[in-house]
Amino acid sequence: MAPAPAIHAVWLLERDFELRRIDSCVRAARDGTGTLLLIEGPAGIGKTGLLAAARRGAQARGLAVLAAHGSELEFAIRGNADLA
Repeated sequence: MAPAPAIHAVWLLERDFELRRIDSCVRAARDGTGTLLLIEGPAGIGKTGLLAAARRGAQARGLAVLAAHGSELEFAIRGNADLA
C-alpha cells in the first residue's frame, strides 16, 4: 500500500487511509472530476485536522479553496424538505 502523501502527514497520526482518500479526491478535483467526501464523527476525533490537510493538499496543487462553517442545529435539520 502506498504511503500517505507527505504534504498531509506532518502532524496527523494513524490517518493513512483517510489521508489517501482525501488526496484522491483532491487529485480528482484538480483533474476536473467532481467528487464528494463526507467527514463526520464525534467531537475530538480529528475532523478539523483532516479538513486542514485537505485544504493544504488542494492549495499545494494550485486549487482555490473555499471554507464554510456549520452548527449542530444545521446538522439536526438537514434534509428537511420544508426548509429547502
